[in-house]
Amino acid sequence: MILHSCREALEERIAALMPVPPEGSMLRSCARDTEGMVRAYFRDGMEFLSRGDRVNALASFSYALGWMDAGICLGLLSSCGCGIPVPATPEPHSGDGNGTLREKTSRYHALLSRALGSLESAPEPDTCLSRGGARILLIGEIFRARGAGLESAGDDEGALVSFSYGFGWLDAGVRNGLFRVALNRELFTI
Repeated sequence: MILHSCREALEERIAALMPVPPEGSMLRSCARDTEGMVRAYFRDGMEFLSRGDRVNALASFSYALGWMDAGICLGLLSSCGCGIPVPATPEPHSGDGNGTLREKTSRYHALLSRALGSLESAPEPDTCLSRGGARILLIGEIFRARGAGLESAGDDEGALVSFSYGFGWLDAGVRNGLFRVALNRELFTI
């Protein structure tokens, strides 16, 4: 399971995490909020892991990585790396036990698809922030396509990581004001 790689990368990046905007600036509160969400999803993942729920831990860690990387892309945070970690050697699959991996993967695929169809650009067209929002939507689309390919190939873990990571980017974009939620408001952390 790539769970360990995601957890280790997240722990390393959180240790180096710093807000970028200067204290007192308007964007400093966005940076603090984004950092808080990264830490909250990491704590959620650790809680799931402590209960033996490896599937939800993996989804939480991937979501936190998506939030962090969106924060870095937005210039709100800095850290020591970005992206989804790929283990140097394949990690053993730990067996799902209760069959939730396939269900969770399928559900996150559907959620990411619904999320992508729910957003409208909030900033005026042709502004820096509208181009930033377009970039975040593209990242969501890329990770939906990547996840779908992995899911079709039978790699539910890789697919779940991709879907959750892409969804984290979208949620961070919504929370930081790059999008209006036209549909399915309940999908987002606002």
